[in-house]
Amino acid sequence: ISGCAPDVKVAQVNMGDALEFNNPDRIGHTIWFSPDQTYLIPLQSKVSIKLNFLKFPGVVDYMCDSKFVGQVFITNK
Repeated sequence: ISGCAPDVKVAQVNMGDALEFNNPDRIGHTIWFSPDQTYLIPLQSKVSIKLNFLKFPGVVDYMCDSKFVGQVFITNK
């Protein structure tokens, strides 16, 4: 998520799997899926976020530092 610009705008993962965010920047970024699902990605680090907060498959938008940057398409295993 260098500069809050992900390489992949729409990612696909299985329900309950994790999505990895790599932040090579010299500042931290905040990934936001919903008010209850907000994650800090520290500077120059990788964070794996388990997408277990959804009850059903579907598409989820996400933001980085308060701007829309992508979607995650969540499928059944």
